[in-house]
Amino acid sequence: MRTRSHSAAGIRSARATSHDEWAHVASQHFVPLEPSPLRQHAGGFRAEIATAPCGDLQISSLQASGVHVRRGARQIRESSPELVLAGFQSAGVAAVQQANRTAVIRAGEFTFFDTSRPYEIEASQEFSQVVISFPRDRFFHQVPAFDRLTAITLDASRSSNALLLRMVDQLATDRPRGLAHELDAIASALEHVAVATLRALVADNTDMPRTHQTRAQIVHYVMRNLRDPSLNVARIVADLHLSESTVYRAFKDFDTSLPDFIWQKRLEGIREDLRAVGTRPGGLGQVASAWGYCDYSLFSKKFKASTGLSPREYVKSFRSEPCTDRGAN
Repeated sequence: MRTRSHSAAGIRSARATSHDEWAHVASQHFVPLEPSPLRQHAGGFRAEIATAPCGDLQISSLQASGVHVRRGARQIRESSPELVLAGFQSAGVAAVQQANRTAVIRAGEFTFFDTSRPYEIEASQEFSQVVISFPRDRFFHQVPAFDRLTAITLDASRSSNALLLRMVDQLATDRPRGLAHELDAIASALEHVAVATLRALVADNTDMPRTHQTRAQIVHYVMRNLRDPSLNVARIVADLHLSESTVYRAFKDFDTSLPDFIWQKRLEGIREDLRAVGTRPGGLGQVASAWGYCDYSLFSKKFKASTGLSPREYVKSFRSEPCTDRGAN
């Protein structure tokens, strides 16, 4: 199916039904990108985006079943609009890599990244996000050491961060509209708060504590390899060249242990795939295979031990009560 695009009242929107289409659509709304290998979901790929102007900024709302795109040296050479993109996570989890840093953002968190340098974005499960596009020169001239501030996870713990999150949430809910000078004022306000957020990072010596960086690196690895049945602590230690004590220490003050975190995220993905296939013939077996289970009975037993429902019972409960996730622990 072809990408479907639409434009009305200054708002550009598009939908995509394949990952390659999505890379093309995202390139039209932001900067040229190239798709990277993406693990397909049982329910297939889907994505949509809507972009509205606000002064000299752009506000984009997007959601997709998963993405993996990158901007490399070739894309920068061929098309180099110098923007700073701020990604605000609404749902799901996404990872942004730039300059050997990885920001793993969840709902209520955000990060900045720079289109004049290579970066990579990956989300292995369904997510939604609001992205604000700023002219890069505003930050480059106002924020010292800006190059060291991208791909850092930010939350509402600081007043300027919380204010920026509230502003973006409001603009995503009620798209900006008004006379040109009103939109310019809104854009200016957003820019000032974003600059204040970044300058506060400079005052904090810019970098996250080492344990937070390690945890972000581990979480990104986990999300990238979530469907691999061999994923465990030993493999993470080997592949990331970390000691076992470093790995466990990174999760010491987290709300769950690393093995439990891995299973929780796998369970979220399994539930999502079960909802996508529904009662389609063979669908439950396809979901089990997609998550590395050759033995469906083992898959069903483990799922039921965690949720209290078999996969088939979960699908039926979801279809009969679509607003209630009875599979929750």
